[in-house]
Amino acid sequence: MPSRLALRLAYDGTRFFGFQRQPGKRTVEGELLSALTDIGAIADSRTAHYRSSSRTDRGVSAICNIASVDTEFEPGRLPLATNAHMDDVWCTGVVELSDTFDVRMAKSRTYVCFLLYDGQDIRSMKAAAKAFVGTHDFSRYARIDKRDPVRTIHLLDVSADDELITFRIRGDSFLWNQARRIVWALDQVGKGKAEPEELSPGNYPLNRIGLVRPERLVLESIDIGHEFLPANRGGNLLETMRRRLVSSHTDLFFARTILSSLE
Repeated sequence: MPSRLALRLAYDGTRFFGFQRQPGKRTVEGELLSALTDIGAIADSRTAHYRSSSRTDRGVSAICNIASVDTEFEPGRLPLATNAHMDDVWCTGVVELSDTFDVRMAKSRTYVCFLLYDGQDIRSMKAAAKAFVGTHDFSRYARIDKRDPVRTIHLLDVSADDELITFRIRGDSFLWNQARRIVWALDQVGKGKAEPEELSPGNYPLNRIGLVRPERLVLESIDIGHEFLPANRGGNLLETMRRRLVSSHTDLFFARTILSSLE
């Protein structure tokens, strides 16, 4: 009898054309589904009732994304078997769910974005970040599709050291490019190109809202209300991830911060 299993995934987004499957292009989702098919865990995505929690853009990496499938494969063996058939994607945990649970309906998602510190006014950026917390229409801060542009942000923390500025953004869900546009706007405040009071989601006066590079953004965590059984028992998985991330990211400050998050 099939069980619904959720897989916790980490991946190097610089190696893919995004998360979602695209014809003729290498994607995270394509890599995962191919591996699950190769090991006999699923026949195809439709009959396995495949679902994912988040669809990251090209270049965006993840420490924790989540996908689920209905399978008869033994839960404890699934991460190791899947990892043996994937490159640049790592299954770091597994948990059994009820047969009606939808990982798309996560409680929250947290992104972390990194910028190099170059004299920005951190106090002004912290003040400006307050405008985004709460429930707002984020139409001006996203690439709009048919989805409702109203979103709730629970946390937007800005911190800095001598090398990096770190932005941590937690919300129920996010629109396309929303996190990258918010960080770009906060950076404009830090550089003195905009005032904190000008960043209200509903009344932003600048003609153009840019984007930070996708390589600076990482999907840090997704809360589905379940605790995952970790797959990294011997340390080999973590070490493989370390080596790959260091080789992929020429920005050593960024790579170092990513690696510390994987401890």
